[in-house]
Amino acid sequence: MAAAPGSGSAPEGAARLMITQMVLENFKSYAGAQSVGPFHKSFSSVVGPNGSGKSNVIDAMLFVFGKRAKQLRLNKVSELIHNSTYHRNLEQARVSVHFQEIVDIDDERYKVVPGSEFVISRTAHRNNTSNYYIDDAKSNFKEVTELLKDKGVDLDNNRFLILQGEVEQISMMKPKGQSEHETGLLEYLEDIIGTDKYIPLLEESSKRLEALSEQRQSKLQRVKAAQKERDGLAGDKEVAEMYLAKERECLGQQSMLAQLLVSMAKHNVDKIESNLARLEEKLAHEKEKFKDYDKALKEHEEKYNVVTGEHQVIAKELEKAHATFKEFERKDIKYREDLKHLKQKLKKVEEKMAKDGTKADELQAELARLQEDVPALQARTADLELQLIKAQEVRTGLEEGIHAEVEGYRAQLEGVKAALAPWERQMKEVQARIDVAASEHGLLTKQHEDAKNRFASAQLSLKAAQETTRNKAGQVKEMEAAVEKYRRQAEKARQEEAAAAAQMEQLDEVLREVRGRVEQRRTDINSQASQGAVVKALMEARQRGEIHGIYGRLGDLGAIAKEYDIAVSTSCPALDYIVVDTTSAAQRCVELLRQRQLGVATFLILEKQQHLAGTVREKKQPPEGVKRLFDLVKCPDDRLRVAFYFAMRDTVVAQDLEQASRIAYGQDRRWRRVVTVKELAAAEQELLASQEALRDARGRLSDAGADAKNAERMLSDLETAIPKTRMEAEAAQATATDLQQRLGELEAATRVSCEDAARLKALGAEMAQEERALAELRRKSEGLSRRAEELQQQIVGAGGEKLRRQRALCNKLQEDITACESEATKKGVQIGTTQRQLDKLAKEAGKAEMEREKLMAQQTAATQELKDLEEAALKVLEAVEATKEALAAKDVELTAIRTEFEQRKKELSIIRQMEVDIAGKIDEQKVAHKDERGKLKHWGSKAKEYGQLIAERDGAEPAPLDEVALGMVDPKDVQYRITILEEEMGVMEVDLEAIAKWRAADAEYSNRARELEAATAERDEVRREHEELRKRRLDEFMAGFNVIGLKLKEMYQMITLGGDAELELVDSLDPFAEGILFSVRPPKKSWKNIANLSGGEKTLSSLSLVFALHHFKPTPLYVMDEIDAALDFKNVSIVGHYIKERTKNAQFVIISLRNNMFELADRLVGIYKTDNATKSVAVNPHEFRVGANSQRQCGGEGAAARVAEEEQQQEQQPPQVATA
Repeated sequence: MAAAPGSGSAPEGAARLMITQMVLENFKSYAGAQSVGPFHKSFSSVVGPNGSGKSNVIDAMLFVFGKRAKQLRLNKVSELIHNSTYHRNLEQARVSVHFQEIVDIDDERYKVVPGSEFVISRTAHRNNTSNYYIDDAKSNFKEVTELLKDKGVDLDNNRFLILQGEVEQISMMKPKGQSEHETGLLEYLEDIIGTDKYIPLLEESSKRLEALSEQRQSKLQRVKAAQKERDGLAGDKEVAEMYLAKERECLGQQSMLAQLLVSMAKHNVDKIESNLARLEEKLAHEKEKFKDYDKALKEHEEKYNVVTGEHQVIAKELEKAHATFKEFERKDIKYREDLKHLKQKLKKVEEKMAKDGTKADELQAELARLQEDVPALQARTADLELQLIKAQEVRTGLEEGIHAEVEGYRAQLEGVKAALAPWERQMKEVQARIDVAASEHGLLTKQHEDAKNRFASAQLSLKAAQETTRNKAGQVKEMEAAVEKYRRQAEKARQEEAAAAAQMEQLDEVLREVRGRVEQRRTDINSQASQGAVVKALMEARQRGEIHGIYGRLGDLGAIAKEYDIAVSTSCPALDYIVVDTTSAAQRCVELLRQRQLGVATFLILEKQQHLAGTVREKKQPPEGVKRLFDLVKCPDDRLRVAFYFAMRDTVVAQDLEQASRIAYGQDRRWRRVVTVKELAAAEQELLASQEALRDARGRLSDAGADAKNAERMLSDLETAIPKTRMEAEAAQATATDLQQRLGELEAATRVSCEDAARLKALGAEMAQEERALAELRRKSEGLSRRAEELQQQIVGAGGEKLRRQRALCNKLQEDITACESEATKKGVQIGTTQRQLDKLAKEAGKAEMEREKLMAQQTAATQELKDLEEAALKVLEAVEATKEALAAKDVELTAIRTEFEQRKKELSIIRQMEVDIAGKIDEQKVAHKDERGKLKHWGSKAKEYGQLIAERDGAEPAPLDEVALGMVDPKDVQYRITILEEEMGVMEVDLEAIAKWRAADAEYSNRARELEAATAERDEVRREHEELRKRRLDEFMAGFNVIGLKLKEMYQMITLGGDAELELVDSLDPFAEGILFSVRPPKKSWKNIANLSGGEKTLSSLSLVFALHHFKPTPLYVMDEIDAALDFKNVSIVGHYIKERTKNAQFVIISLRNNMFELADRLVGIYKTDNATKSVAVNPHEFRVGANSQRQCGGEGAAARVAEEEQQQEQQPPQVATA
């Protein structure tokens, strides 16, 4: 707890705060968790070599106390995390300061306040964030600072902390801060003494006093002005009192005229009320008549509704019959499509049967022809062989003639032929086999090609059927969408038709409303015409010289762009005011209007508006770039600009309602807004829109009916077309399905069967093998053939031409025989192949016959179903026709009832119109009644007003005139007498308001005097409070200032051994005006300015002031960083002994490298660094004595040994690298 100001120590037994120890974990140069301390309750010194991390102890403490990274000589919080060779990429740093409250017992002993221990911690993270903790519970900066302030730590001025190099700055502070953000010696001391709390109070009271003084001065001037004005009106008041006699008579005449007009208004009211009663009786009769007609109409309407219901029932029955018939039509289409499909299938089957039959016939004929050709070829071969024998005999005979010549050749030829015969026989056999295999291979291949062609044709048909299905389905969807479209169109058209019909019924109301607006507009025009007559009369009076100082109607005295005409006319009604120079001119104008009974007018007096002249000259900038109406007006006479500003003020022209709303309800609400002509013109168009309503409604009614009929017609056509299209799609789908089923069979037919494939393969292999064998035989017999040809040529050449021809004949016959044998073999193979095809066609013919019979049965059944359907549809069609006839009859009945119903509605409308006309007359009579009542009320109030004026003047209200007396009075005579009196008063130069002005001025003077007295009393009270605050601040400050000054002198004398120091007021009369001057006189020297002292002298001066302030207002702890750096040995010892002996009520933690300072400490905290990591060891110097027993000496050696042992262990440990 802090001691009371002025006391040198804390009260005995009072608790104070102390730091027991600090735990630094990965903070700056400290690696791992390092404990710094424990600290002594009074004087602890932190020692260690330069660069070991002593100042980081203070940084750690500042970090916990909430200082930012820049105040700790770093840029970011994350830079506070330790980073060294063996400790990299650590995630966080943490500093914990352990506090407790103690009660001192003696110099060494103390008692801990129970439950007062607490720990404040703060962590720094890699992401540059930090967290506060109080006793490991998460907290925040505000809670931490509030806790430390509650414990007496001066966190505002940081008096507990003196950093390296800062001690000299204390004594060098300026006498007073040059600005509110700069701290001088005055602010420094005043904050410690506590009188700074009066500064805002004094500033506030000073402002109030200044404002009240200005207010009193203003009221004083008003009092003087009011007195002067009242005294100036005294002469006019006396003249005005002479004027009152004529005015009393005039009031009497005006009261009589008012009573007469009241009597006339009462008579008119009675007459109108009689007319109203008669009209209301007639209206009641018409309403009763309307009620009877309306009742009959409702009864007829009920009958009409019944017939309409019956008509709707028949129409629904007809619609249902139509739907049933449409269903029959849909089934008819389906059955016909099914029948058509069956006929197509049957036709295809029959066509296939006919085609297969024709093919079988062709094959049968071919087989018969082949069977006939084989025996013929065999007979032909036998005949050729006989011819060959005969030819050979002739050849032999010819050859015998040249036997001798050719015998040798013949013998050789016979030998060659004998050798060649086996080869030729083999080649013939091989060639025959090749021909047979080739023929069979060709037939099989042709069958497969035909199957492929049929499959391709079926695929094309399937694709066409599927395309047809998709197209029809798409058409169905489009038609269904069209159905929905036309159905919606029909519904919408009917709704629009109903809405148009309903609007037609409302047209009467709309037209009445329009007529009312037109009448209102006529009334406005008449009012404007009346206003124009007033202006015309006044301007004529000015031209005749009767009245001077009239300018005219304000709206006629300036010009504005056409686009703003409506806006300015709407928003500025003051444009109709008559502008005059003076009040007297306005009074003369009023008298003129009264005399000529031209009505009333409002006058704008220029001399009364001169207070606006300064505002007119100001250049104002409206928001959002809009313009003021006043700035848009062109005024040829600058004197009239004040009048236009009076009428328009700061009205701005917005582009639309949204912008107008923003300007009107924005932060600056002094702007009045009006929209442009575009927005206002919309209201002007409303009447024209109402007139177009009837034509639009009729057009919509006609168009909606036509649209509904067209949509319903299209809807009917589509509902008929959809089933047909759907059936066509289903038929195409059925065709596609059938083709899909057949496609499998056709595709299977295109595939070569295992048997045919094997046969084709075998035939191919056989032909290839035989070709190779034939080639091999030809190759082997080639030499013999060539030799035979050579010998044959020699023989031929030997026998002459006749023998050559005979030999050619033999050769020709031999070739024919070979050809006939080959052809017979080939046709034999064809007979087998044709027979197999005939067998296959016979099998397919049986299947086709079964399919034809099945299809014919289905066709017969479908034909019967179609016939049954047509019979049922015929019955439905007859029902449709019957329903149509019933509906036609009901239509006739409904038309007749509707005609009668419309006629009754028309009659009812006529009655209703009569009601409206009578109601209109009643409204007119009510308006007239209201007008006369208004006159009655107006002149009654006027009569009362004149009676009250007379009573005010005479002291008693006059008795009202009775009807007899009023009947004898001519209102013209009364008006003439009033005119004469007003003219007589008009020639008198008198201010009619002089008495009222004097009375008002006198009342104003009295009010101003009372306000001055109240303002003076309020100012004096505030002045007293202000002086009391100043005195309290001065007294409290001077009391603390004297205590601190005396203690400063004592401290400086003690520290410097004979020097002197003083705190002087620069202004002795007001210490807060110029501040405080700190002067010192070092020992054996003259008084000097602080700036001219040496570094050590500045340090001693600052420490003297610090110790004096500690005496005045102790703080529980001080942390000082090398405050003795600039001191010599003697001064260090003096300061150290003072701290040791005289500051027992606070905890000092001093970082020092001077042995004569830290040797005086009660606790030494050693700071050293190994492996770039700072460590700490605490030593109690009282445990070490030179020359003591070995046990005590070992204590010091043990501490050193622990340091050496820790360094050795650190070196032996492997590097530890933290991973993120």
